[in-house]
Amino acid sequence: MAPVSASSMAGPLLIGFLLNTGLFGILSSQIYGYHLSFPNDKLHLRLLAYSMFLAEMAQTILTICDGYWIFVTGFGDTSILMSAGRMYWVYSPIIGGASVVATHMYSAHRISILYNSRTLAFIVVVISVAEFVAALVSACHLRNQALSGSKPDTHYISVLIWTVACSLCDTTIAVLMTLWLLRWGGTGSKATRTIVTRLLWLSVETGVMLAALAIAELILLVDHPGQEYFIIIIIAISKCHSVTWFASLNNRTGARRLEDSIFETGIQFQGASTRTQTGAQCNPPVPVWLPSHSFSRKIEVQSFGV
Repeated sequence: MAPVSASSMAGPLLIGFLLNTGLFGILSSQIYGYHLSFPNDKLHLRLLAYSMFLAEMAQTILTICDGYWIFVTGFGDTSILMSAGRMYWVYSPIIGGASVVATHMYSAHRISILYNSRTLAFIVVVISVAEFVAALVSACHLRNQALSGSKPDTHYISVLIWTVACSLCDTTIAVLMTLWLLRWGGTGSKATRTIVTRLLWLSVETGVMLAALAIAELILLVDHPGQEYFIIIIIAISKCHSVTWFASLNNRTGARRLEDSIFETGIQFQGASTRTQTGAQCNPPVPVWLPSHSFSRKIEVQSFGV
């Protein structure tokens, strides 16, 4: 592999740090909106959401510390620059890899519900596990590099496997969600189809975006072996997964409003008035619930919020 120049290392690192910090601002507003809109979500979903936010916050703090150490404390020292930071092996492969795998596992659970198939979900889980193992191996190599100053020859292979697995997993999820959307015939009223289709399209669009991002990272890694341009994406990709995941969660606000409107319009009163034409008092109107398609719609929407 061709040697890496200082300029090709400084630029990607700086851009990656800035993107990571900027995306954390978006993620902060999303977790605040989630906290206000869905305080009664299932416990495991709330634990996952808050854990992911804390992990991303820790990653952002570490990137800021490393950025200060590289570009301020170690300004002009190429050995510090080429090491990519003291904590790069923690916040990129470990924390970032764990966040990406968490979103992939959630997508696997969603696919198992939509397709009613554990086989497809198992395929996504296997690819995710392989991705995380490769990330941990890459973290060990980076840790050894930070201690000894030399990068092992197998580091490139572990990063390549990590990137390929991430690209394959994102592409698989995007394809499966797209196929399900294309074959879904829709049930219930027009309002049902509208809200479920919107949730589906959001999942498909974000899945395609993440797959394109992972493929771009793979292309930069393979086609530019002497340049570290892929670091831009590898630092910020976990934030992209977290932001799109929270977007799918918070988008259920529209589904909940639709459910409330269906509940309100589904109530009619038996009896037009409380007084007859002769002036005699009659019984007050009795609210009667008219059954609708709301139950089936809630089952479909639940697939996207668990």
